[in-house]
Amino acid sequence: MNRPSSWMKIIDKIAEGQYVPPQNSMKYEMLRFCTLRSYPKENKPFIIRIAEAGFYYACNGDEVVCYCCGRRKSHWNVNDNPMDVHRQMNPKCSFLVRNSEVNVPIKPTGETSRDTAIKPADETNRDSPKYPEYATKTVRVDSFNTCDCTDISPASLAEAGLFYAGFSDCTRCFYCGIGMRNWSEEDDPWIEHCRWSKNCSFVKQKKGSEFVNLVQMAVQFGNEGNGKRDMVENLLHNDDAAQSVLEMGYCPRIVKHAIARILELKDQPQLTAKRLMEEIFIIEEEEEEQNSNGIIAQTQDRDDTEQLTQNTLKGR
Repeated sequence: MNRPSSWMKIIDKIAEGQYVPPQNSMKYEMLRFCTLRSYPKENKPFIIRIAEAGFYYACNGDEVVCYCCGRRKSHWNVNDNPMDVHRQMNPKCSFLVRNSEVNVPIKPTGETSRDTAIKPADETNRDSPKYPEYATKTVRVDSFNTCDCTDISPASLAEAGLFYAGFSDCTRCFYCGIGMRNWSEEDDPWIEHCRWSKNCSFVKQKKGSEFVNLVQMAVQFGNEGNGKRDMVENLLHNDDAAQSVLEMGYCPRIVKHAIARILELKDQPQLTAKRLMEEIFIIEEEEEEQNSNGIIAQTQDRDDTEQLTQNTLKGR
């Protein structure tokens, strides 16, 4: 009998209501990616790049957290490179220096680029393709010749069993018949296919049952993230401790931030005004340090520019 994989053990623990530290659960890039599904994407880096850089969503504004070193980053802009940001924040982070040991990236498993159709079903399996005319990848790729409104390459969509449905950016799986639309550059066709059609025989054959189950687990994490955000909102408006801190003049943003961080702690201490204030002081110190580092960097840039100007003038 095969030993259960590491992520299956994580699923079992979650199902039993046990706490799973981010160092164990968020080492899977796919899980990090799915926590970012509710992330505020406007004028931010692509969420797939954020997940690749070791961050998961903290359900607080645009703040994300590294699962290895615990460093937090907020106030992103669209031009930020998440991996470079991570290196600047903590170049000695295990994610950066020992990545292959601590990170499980999203990567193809059992995938092939050959133009082959799905293997015939055995005699005991009556499952068959709903659109057999699109059973080969070449035919599926060609179906996108009349499509000019999808942000995903036809080859990637076709590889995942999808063909063009003939309108907007709508696609359909040749085997299970599931329809999908509203694609963005950040979407991974295999992940979306597994997410919405976990029983598709084509997906199971190409990616394997473990991949499908891992996607479903990732979706569960994303849903739990939304639930946590609702809990923070509820505590902010209804908890006596939170209300007392708000009455001191602290803005709701920083109080929500403090509540979210307290809820992340393993022992989940009681939410008191004192505990909230302690966390708020920590947050304020971290924000002051970030702002200070930004000012230092700007000053250095200005000094470099002035020095360059002086050298240029001397050379005239």
